[in-house]
Amino acid sequence: MYHPDGRSISVSGGWHDAADLTQGTGNTAESGIALLEMAGTVQGKDSIFYERLLEEARWGLNWILRTRFGDGYRLGGLIIGIWTQNIRGDKDDMQAEARNTPTDNLKSASYCALAVPHFEKKDPVFARWCRNSAIEDFQFAIDLLDTQRTGNNEAELYALATVTAMRLYRLTQDSYYLDWAARLARTVMDCQQLDRRTDWKIPLRGFFYESTRKKRILAYYHQSQEHLMVEGLSMLLTDSPTHADAPLWQNACEAYADYLRDIARTIAPYEVLPSAIYEVNNTDYNNLYHEGDQVGLPSLEEYNAQVRNGIPLSKDFYLRRFPVAYQFRGFHAVVMGKAKAAFILARLLDDRQLKDIATRQLEYILGYNPFAMSTVYGDGYDYPPLYGAYAGNVVGAVPVGIETFENDDEPYFPMQNNCTYKEIWTHTTARLMWCIAELFK
Repeated sequence: MYHPDGRSISVSGGWHDAADLTQGTGNTAESGIALLEMAGTVQGKDSIFYERLLEEARWGLNWILRTRFGDGYRLGGLIIGIWTQNIRGDKDDMQAEARNTPTDNLKSASYCALAVPHFEKKDPVFARWCRNSAIEDFQFAIDLLDTQRTGNNEAELYALATVTAMRLYRLTQDSYYLDWAARLARTVMDCQQLDRRTDWKIPLRGFFYESTRKKRILAYYHQSQEHLMVEGLSMLLTDSPTHADAPLWQNACEAYADYLRDIARTIAPYEVLPSAIYEVNNTDYNNLYHEGDQVGLPSLEEYNAQVRNGIPLSKDFYLRRFPVAYQFRGFHAVVMGKAKAAFILARLLDDRQLKDIATRQLEYILGYNPFAMSTVYGDGYDYPPLYGAYAGNVVGAVPVGIETFENDDEPYFPMQNNCTYKEIWTHTTARLMWCIAELFK
């Protein structure tokens, strides 16, 4: 990996993100956070499992720490697709350019901050390395946050920054981070629909828009960060219940809880949470990752056809059971993003209904679905072989997930074993662990 100033770092090691051997900071950090969240729930209850979780989490931490230049620049991601010999100068060498982006630095800071308490006694030098890196990376991110804000990413970016600020506040008890979290949370709340849409057949409220301009409702189709908005607000309420903004945080969390309860009633009998609300003629393909010109870019007609196959809310708005998607189909991540949010709010609001809703999402992945099969390799009954590519079938691996057929809005899981729907992916595998950790709490 090369820095713009010419310096270079070897980025060997770590975990691959998926069966095709892609690799990047984001998925590594999120996977490590899932491991550490699980470690926190079993600490003092299962010492063998706890130590194994820390061993694996440290493998990811070492890679995250070794692939940063210490000035904000670090590895973002690399599509690999081959095993390399680890010898420089031969034909399998691959190169990537380091980048300085708030998202990568915030995820890394969160990962490192969460790790510190687990390693302070057993390896104080390593814990100090994690602490210092978390503090530095948060500041690198904050310095560039406004320059990276767009009409598409504002809610997610500021929610991620809020969660990271709160992790650093919990680590350091420095009010600097609490102040930042409260400030960032105001932007997140400005992206939310607080009043019920009484002009819709189902008067929903609590969902988030992509930005404070509220031009388009937030939706995910491949990866998902939908938990972040309520996670940051929940952390603020828990740690600073007497803050002047606490009533606003409470109202925002209750509004999103209403959203989850309301949409949970719309799909029977499986009760998997619908993915998102879409508006006809309102999409943006500028940031759509697309592999290969020969596949053909999606069209507005295709988008509208998918939207109109959803549950009608009004002439132009529809609630889709599954995301509007094109090349990257398979939606376990979207399901678990909402499940995580439901678990967080169930704990915050002491709400058994929300916990049951969240648990049902995991049951859908593990077998309570129209195919009556587990989608997790080696767990449950009738699980299929997965697209392991270079990795092969791995016990416990979670695929990208059940998809839809063309423009339809109903579950579809082809028999053939191919990407992306049956591809092994750390994002989904880690998120299942991350949601199961909630059940341990």
